[in-house]
Amino acid sequence: MVMAFEPRGITGNPDHIAITRATTEAIILIPIDQRPDLFYWDLTEPAALRLKEISDIPFVGLATSAINTIIDTSAHLETHWKAIHCHNSQSDPLPAFLTEIFELQDGKEYFVKTTASAHDAPLATDFFS
Repeated sequence: MVMAFEPRGITGNPDHIAITRATTEAIILIPIDQRPDLFYWDLTEPAALRLKEISDIPFVGLATSAINTIIDTSAHLETHWKAIHCHNSQSDPLPAFLTEIFELQDGKEYFVKTTASAHDAPLATDFFS
């Protein structure tokens, strides 16, 4: 499996958009019978709207109906925070929206599995369903 940001980069960040575009194009070059699943990480639309309200960042999100994979990461919140604190650009100082994201997402991470088989499948709660 491969993960990337959703195509608009979640925050409109040109680096996020470019890496998703490059990742998507690379995946398409792999023969379909060998192609790994591609997941786009995203925020829900309500979470993105709230984050736009409290920051000067143009967050974008997806309607809940477009999200087809929801992973409960609540048991790993401490590890997530440790990882964030390893990146000075993300944690010095800690942007207020980071705390808000965790509250808005309610211990979950939201993804869109892009393969054709995912479009009619039931909502997945792990990456390997």
